[in-house]
Amino acid sequence: RINNTYAPGATNAVKIDGVMTLLVPPNETVYSRSQTTRPPDYVMDCSASGVFIVSVSECSPGREVSKDYAANDTHRYCTMPEPYMIPCDHIEHSSAIGAIVISGLSIGLNLVCVVILLLHWRHPMIRSGQREWLLTLCIGGLLCEMSFPLFTVGAPDARHCVMSGWFISIGSILMLGSLVVKLWRIKRLMLAKTFKKTRVGNAQLAAYVMAMLLVNVILLIVANVVSPVSVEEVQVFTANGDAVFNTQCYREATWPNFVVSGYIALIAIYACSLANEARSLPSALSEGSFVFVAVYNATVTAAMVFAFSSFASDSNVVAMVTAVGLLLACSGTVILILY
Repeated sequence: RINNTYAPGATNAVKIDGVMTLLVPPNETVYSRSQTTRPPDYVMDCSASGVFIVSVSECSPGREVSKDYAANDTHRYCTMPEPYMIPCDHIEHSSAIGAIVISGLSIGLNLVCVVILLLHWRHPMIRSGQREWLLTLCIGGLLCEMSFPLFTVGAPDARHCVMSGWFISIGSILMLGSLVVKLWRIKRLMLAKTFKKTRVGNAQLAAYVMAMLLVNVILLIVANVVSPVSVEEVQVFTANGDAVFNTQCYREATWPNFVVSGYIALIAIYACSLANEARSLPSALSEGSFVFVAVYNATVTAAMVFAFSSFASDSNVVAMVTAVGLLLACSGTVILILY
């Protein structure tokens, strides 16, 4: 196709730089052998790239994908496709009200547990339940739950991308760490194979939790230095085969995410192992059976939410599953241990 100025009555062929060139009126197409008349057997591939210009609307709450003709001759041989909807590339506040309400309920339950714990701080039952680790458990649960309304809902930016991972990671370590030291103390005192004086103080347990937290923070810092998280326009394909761009958190190297997640998974596996050993103890002697249920509740629920969120494409479904998962994994674990 040659786009050029066409004057009525002018010849169709002119010499340009010594070469005879065919001048074509606007909105006409040159076919094989310099013909400007459409051959009877001409068929245009309307599914080829470049035939239509694809545009995507803003989230409200979904996104509308519409098409326009990319060339003058496209409208002659191709039918204009109907617009269709695709999910948002992020969780919108207006469409995630139910998930935000559930998340708020989860945070509220955890705050109530913290207030009750502080009001009864000197109660013999609270003291026997290792109150310092009960408080650590509540703080860890709060960090995990707050990551959803603060850093998961809304259009992603660099702050959202970084802080959501930090909140969830550190909150998980505080929750799992407090459960691990409680179980480890039970194992040392109640499951000892020999009768001898054994003392496990809070200072020793605090050192273990701080060591776990320190390793986690170092891994997070290394991950952000080696492969910083940024907000990128990532090309994806819709179910109709159209290429669109999603704004999402992006990290060039994926191994830092696997390292941090793997570290948390190892602590969870160790906690499950300790819980399995302590579950047979009578509740009159220790809280091993309750901690066993709490550990498996947090671990299994978190694994299910992570797996489902990785494969789900609808942001509203992901929001609801994440909110319910945090309610069960965080608030559920705190309530199981505290009461």
